[in-house]
Amino acid sequence: MAMGIVSEEDFIREQERLISIPPVVEIREQNIGRGKDVGNVPNEVRKIIGEVGQVDRQGALALASSLGIGKDSVGAYSNGATSAATYNEKHPSLGAHVDKVRNRIVKKAKNRLLNALDSITEEKLQSAELKDASSVAKDMSTIIKNMEPEKVDNKIGQQNNFVLYRPMMKSEEAFDVIYSKE
Repeated sequence: MAMGIVSEEDFIREQERLISIPPVVEIREQNIGRGKDVGNVPNEVRKIIGEVGQVDRQGALALASSLGIGKDSVGAYSNGATSAATYNEKHPSLGAHVDKVRNRIVKKAKNRLLNALDSITEEKLQSAELKDASSVAKDMSTIIKNMEPEKVDNKIGQQNNFVLYRPMMKSEEAFDVIYSKE
């Protein structure tokens, strides 16, 4: 049927024809993101999930699931963000709390590492078998690699090169000679 002004009879006939056609498209409501009646997760709950996520990801997922919080939110809270949409932007209080927990864990790990290194003495290495000594060496190189600060991998920052150009010297014969009468 063409578009435009139609009579009442044509309109009713077309409407009845369209109603008799079974629907091809079904419209459903999407269940993406937070539901209509669901409020924000309280900041204290975010902090707890973020803290647990630093130590035990599966535990954080289980805790969040029991509270009806999605797994994407667990990753965001563990990173110090309030949602997956703001994953790269740390929330001031949540980010500070997660960083504090992370630093506490790192400090404890460093102390254990130093204690382990102190227990490896020259005498123990001298009396150890070759396989054990090589294993210790490999572990120590891994520790050194992990503890060293990251190196910037840009070509300019790695090495500064200076190129100086000396102008070519011309001989006197290369210039035009103009004789003056004075």
